[in-house]
Amino acid sequence: MSVIRPNLRVAVFVERFAESDIPAQLYILKFHRMRLSNRHLEQKAVDLCDIQPDHDVLEVGFGGGEGLKYAAKQVRGGSGKIFGIDISNVCVQHASSKFKRLIRKDKIDVSLGTVGNLPYEPNTFHSAFHVNTFFFWSNMSLACSELYRVLRPGSKLVSVVDLKHYSVLKKKNLLPMMSVDPINYMFSLEAAGFTDVRVEYFEERGVEYPAFLASVEPDLKVELE
Repeated sequence: MSVIRPNLRVAVFVERFAESDIPAQLYILKFHRMRLSNRHLEQKAVDLCDIQPDHDVLEVGFGGGEGLKYAAKQVRGGSGKIFGIDISNVCVQHASSKFKRLIRKDKIDVSLGTVGNLPYEPNTFHSAFHVNTFFFWSNMSLACSELYRVLRPGSKLVSVVDLKHYSVLKKKNLLPMMSVDPINYMFSLEAAGFTDVRVEYFEERGVEYPAFLASVEPDLKVELE
């Protein structure tokens, strides 16, 4: 089942890759063949965050909003709030409409922006997650440093990816601007200050996926600040 309506998919795809040297028509054709149903991956990422009702949580690259929707259920009845940021104005507009009731209730907040310049105060979030996004970060070190900055001491970062699928896309040169390098991602997390950086594997629908996990050590972050 698709997470984003077909017309929204195309709009997002053209918007994000409009500056590529490959014709947009070709990208659209390839885009329709991509597996974009990330619902099970989004839910797994949220589960790994162990969100409590009073937690403030960030999703980077929320796309069609499935992760925001599932995360918002975890803070229902508490003071927690789910924040989302995406580089796509189409996605932000879509989420603003889709979650207008929860936005009015101050349970969801969506912003247009990049992971390299997060519009949040230091030590804001109890956890953060992203699904199939770090492949596209142009400055991995800056992105990881920004995530570390906005996470609270004692918090966690979760990244779930369809590594095999995106590796195939990269090998076939369908997404030439993408960098499928999980080792660099993990090294960048450690360099930014994260601890206990590791990868765990889980099976969903007969397919094995990696989940990258990292922690913000309470005492260490206090000392650095």
